[in-house]
Amino acid sequence: MAIRERQVRAFRSLPPVYERFASSLDSAMVFSFNWDTILETALMASRVPFQMDKHSRSEPPVVPLLKLHGSIDWFSCDHCLRQPWMRLAPIGESVPSLARACEPLTQLERYYTAGMTPWIVLPSFDKLYQVLQYGELWQMIYLWLQNEFTVYIIGFSMRDDDYHTHAIIYPQLVHGAREGYMKVKVVDLAQTPAEEQAIRSRFAHVRNCEFWLDGFSEDCLEFLSS
Repeated sequence: MAIRERQVRAFRSLPPVYERFASSLDSAMVFSFNWDTILETALMASRVPFQMDKHSRSEPPVVPLLKLHGSIDWFSCDHCLRQPWMRLAPIGESVPSLARACEPLTQLERYYTAGMTPWIVLPSFDKLYQVLQYGELWQMIYLWLQNEFTVYIIGFSMRDDDYHTHAIIYPQLVHGAREGYMKVKVVDLAQTPAEEQAIRSRFAHVRNCEFWLDGFSEDCLEFLSS
């Protein structure tokens, strides 16, 4: 799978900023739209405990890492092609039909070769139907966005045609910032004035939204913590 192969190559020279960022998440809740497992690997390298669900047993320093679009190492627990050698662990109560492969990234190719299909949300016309498979995880982000805190949005494009994200997430950011109980900071990469304008326009209604548009780097960690 292309994502796995690119991630394997990336790990050969992964910047230390990823581990520094992961080590700062011990009191955070993380929602991810990425299919890769870079953040999980960085958390393990930083010895920060995490789980893929959120329930009563998830308290700091355990970090809930909720992947709203699935992951390249998630598979169906009931898959008819499951083999005895596969090491699969349940993800959690929110997605009881799915399990995560307890294998190094380099071993995932064996699962794909055996006919296992990663459980991920693809950008297609039936994306809304796919998201319904993760219903409770999406309910969690809606409930979580009713609270008082700072929201860090890192590399999340909030595309205009991503209708379900706009319906569930964006209104909560707008309301929380307007009422004053939520602070929003956006980290992204804009290499031209047009790209900067496009990113800023996506959050145009989020009051006092702050931007770091030089990409994810050591310097942006200071921006996030300020």
